[in-house]
Amino acid sequence: MLKSIVQEIDLQASFFDDASIQSIYFGGGTPSLLAGKEIELMVKKIRSTFNVQTDVELTLEANPDDISAAKLSAWMEAGVNRLSLGIQSLDDEVLSWMNRAHKSEEVRHSMELIKAAGIKNYSVDFIFGIPNQAEQYWQNQLEWIVTSEIPHVACYNLTVEEGTALNQRVKTGKAEKVDDALSMKEFVLGNEVLTKAGYEHYEISNFCKPGHMSRHNSAYWKGKGYLGLGPSAHSYYQGVRSWNLANNAKYMDQIERGQLPVEREELSISDQFNEFLMLGLRTQWGISFEDLERFKGLGAVLDRGVFDAWLESGHVVCGGKMYTLSIEGKLIADEISASLFVV
Repeated sequence: MLKSIVQEIDLQASFFDDASIQSIYFGGGTPSLLAGKEIELMVKKIRSTFNVQTDVELTLEANPDDISAAKLSAWMEAGVNRLSLGIQSLDDEVLSWMNRAHKSEEVRHSMELIKAAGIKNYSVDFIFGIPNQAEQYWQNQLEWIVTSEIPHVACYNLTVEEGTALNQRVKTGKAEKVDDALSMKEFVLGNEVLTKAGYEHYEISNFCKPGHMSRHNSAYWKGKGYLGLGPSAHSYYQGVRSWNLANNAKYMDQIERGQLPVEREELSISDQFNEFLMLGLRTQWGISFEDLERFKGLGAVLDRGVFDAWLESGHVVCGGKMYTLSIEGKLIADEISASLFVV
């Protein structure tokens, strides 16, 4: 698989037209199972193939139970300068309920190791809206984030997706359904606690201390191009979206034959406008008056009646020439975006 990914890099060498690369992200699956030398191999190949900035943000997703002093040293030697940890919860019963392999003790130990290694830039993921928890539960998670001085945190609402074990347990009555009222309450609490502690709420699910905003995630929300490598990986550049085959064997077979295992679609102006709205409204930067006028000139016209209604209700707020969502708007961001889509 690693050999195939390295070969895909060669096949994708012209993807960016020599644009400067500001972020490299090892994520999806469990890349923290890779040895440092394996990561180093891919990083060197990327650096020799693309125009990579000297101060590139190089993130590795990791599970707390994969963290060790030796692995941290090897990852840093390979060029990793940012970690993203899928913690999800500090409660062992909740972790078990979510079928996570790690325990809360391993989370705390991994934090000690990361700090001892001198890694300053890292992020943790937490999930809120979990049924059957005491009222203090989410408050306790937030207080740990603040007191541990975590530089970046992503807080995601629990979702139950088709085909998952959790979905089956909900269907059979073995697990409670997600409580929307609880999710909204905990979302507001997260915003209040973290912003009061000095975190910047720069995207609906993401908070950071000054200087720790994720370059990689920000690129997605600002509509910048990105190249995904490996099975199922998605890419986007200059209005064209593409995605690799999901089947591992078929992916490797096509790479071995010198063919990109990829499908592409060119986004219409309407599609580009809808993505601009959906992604932009999720962020603190919002959407600009100039961009709305640019899309209008291309034929994608904002429904001013619907938009003005959101302004009047206070869900959308105007700051100069930028439109952003209020905290009430963030609670129903998907509904607001969908109501403004050009069909």
